[in-house]
Amino acid sequence: MKSGHNLALLRASCARLIGFARLSAIPGYEFNSDQWCNMSKGHSKPKLDCVSPHVSFSVLVIDEQPETLAAVTQMLEHPELTLHGTTELNAGVAWAQTSEPDAIFYASASPMVLEPASAAVKRLRRAALHAPLIVLTDGNEAEVELELLRAGADDTLPRGQLTPALMTRTICFLLERKQSLRALEANRSNLLEIAKGSLDGVVVLSNEGTVLFVNPSAESLLGQSREELLDRRFRYPFDHTEPREVSIVGKDGELGIAELRATPIAWEGQEAVLIALRETTELRKMQARLIQADRLASAGALAAGVAHEISNPLSYVIMNLETLDSTLSSLETLDGGSHLLTPRAQRDISGMLEDAREGALRVQKIVRALKLYSVSDGERGWHPLVLDELVKGALELAFHDLKYVTSVDSNLDTEGALVLGDGADLTQALVNLLINASQAFERPTPDNLVTLSTTLAENAVVITVRDTGVGIPEDLLPMVFVPFYTTKVEASGLGLSIAKTIVDSHGGNIAIDSKEGQGTTVTITLPRHSS
Repeated sequence: MKSGHNLALLRASCARLIGFARLSAIPGYEFNSDQWCNMSKGHSKPKLDCVSPHVSFSVLVIDEQPETLAAVTQMLEHPELTLHGTTELNAGVAWAQTSEPDAIFYASASPMVLEPASAAVKRLRRAALHAPLIVLTDGNEAEVELELLRAGADDTLPRGQLTPALMTRTICFLLERKQSLRALEANRSNLLEIAKGSLDGVVVLSNEGTVLFVNPSAESLLGQSREELLDRRFRYPFDHTEPREVSIVGKDGELGIAELRATPIAWEGQEAVLIALRETTELRKMQARLIQADRLASAGALAAGVAHEISNPLSYVIMNLETLDSTLSSLETLDGGSHLLTPRAQRDISGMLEDAREGALRVQKIVRALKLYSVSDGERGWHPLVLDELVKGALELAFHDLKYVTSVDSNLDTEGALVLGDGADLTQALVNLLINASQAFERPTPDNLVTLSTTLAENAVVITVRDTGVGIPEDLLPMVFVPFYTTKVEASGLGLSIAKTIVDSHGGNIAIDSKEGQGTTVTITLPRHSS
């Protein structure tokens, strides 16, 4: 008798239970209280196949009717769910604020009038901003349901009808939605971390041009902090169709160049613009230097042609000057001893002829050095080279740069010593070192001195270029052989780098020693060649 009474009470409670899905999705379905009560007793609960194994989700149930709260929480019992039930709205709000549930079901014992219901929903939404919130209503109150959705509910479900299958489907929908939101949030966090760590500058703008996001690289490129950029208008022009270059001012106040690309994106649900910034200052400098290097290569080819064209006429000039000088004495007298030239005129003419001859010989030396320096690729190759002649040729080529700023002292002590190598490359390396030495002085003074010397060592020859210039700071010495590195305004930054590459390719070694304020010494050691 008692057992039949309890069953009647349970069925009566079941008849008042709140539905967990819209039964309109299943036409013709009628609520079966016996079936639901059997479900609530746990005889054949549907499995939550939508939930990954070993993943736990917390569900908060707030129902102001104790008997239906017990039945609902029993119905929701699954290994994958951690249930928290209460009949007090305040207690539910407090728990939601601290525990961040994965889903919330809320039902009120009083009739679902507009104001109290929407106020409760707003409180729950503030307590758990991201949890799916389902409100159980009396049904057929469209205005109330619409207001609940506006207040923050994700969905409303009618009372009075229930099916275990639809309950399971509703739970799965909520949990899958939660998992999707978590995955999206994780992806968003990952993308933000990638953007923050990017070496390129990343800026996100609203459609009105206001900065919404900026990464550290963009702060550095634009010379402004995050606080100075956010919520301000982006000051650089951009075009959605193609990248453009803009002038930027870095934190150090130096002008630079950056490539700017703009792409339409969605940012936190709104249309936005992604700005990608890549500094191209060094790239542009490198391109300019490569263009200059190409011009120098063209000038070298032109110099080779000029040297070839000058060589033969110059030989005639030198030969005729020598002939004219040797026959000058025969012009002293004519027709019985009358003087054609006075002694003074003869001395003056002899002096001018000697000056002309010396100048022509110097031009001839430069032409020979140019021919060696500018030899074409088809004529290149390794040959035994007389070291002192190689050094003298390099000095002739660099003398124009040296003579206006410094005295030059040469001490060549390797007479007849040979090296095996490419004469053009080795000449270029020496010319680079001599020109570098000429640039080591702040201004021309009588004390400026460049010393060029050669000596013999065991199975090797040593070439030394020493200057008394300003020297190189100790902290910059490791950078001197880095391509394009320079502290000079008009230098290419390639001289020492090219010299090192050439010396290394010849099996040699190049070393540099410098003291700031005292000068620099560059030493080249090359293998000695046996004839």
